[in-house]
Amino acid sequence: MLGRAQIECAIALLGDEALSWWETTTLTTPEEKVTWKFFVEEFKKKYISDQYLNDHRTRFLHLKQANKPIEQYVAKFCTYCKYGAEYIKTEKEKCRKFTDGLNDELGPMFTSMEIEDF
Repeated sequence: MLGRAQIECAIALLGDEALSWWETTTLTTPEEKVTWKFFVEEFKKKYISDQYLNDHRTRFLHLKQANKPIEQYVAKFCTYCKYGAEYIKTEKEKCRKFTDGLNDELGPMFTSMEIEDF
């Protein structure tokens, strides 16, 4: 089962404290409910604060290339993109968000191309 394999792989990567947390979490959880989705949700609740998510969402929403090289802007965009997923439902919206953040030198070139696949 794919979910079980994912969980076992993730567990193998956990450190002492996280492994202990996971073992405690699953002690009272029926085995059929221990899925990949369950693992991810519980892990996020334990280790990723709302403040962290909000900070990264804000960084994504305000991300601009400014004077950064395009490679650095692309890297930051890709890093923060997952935190703004609720704002970009389609590839076209993702491309629009990317081009909106480009500096005045590159922005017009990309905007006129109407790119629809990031």
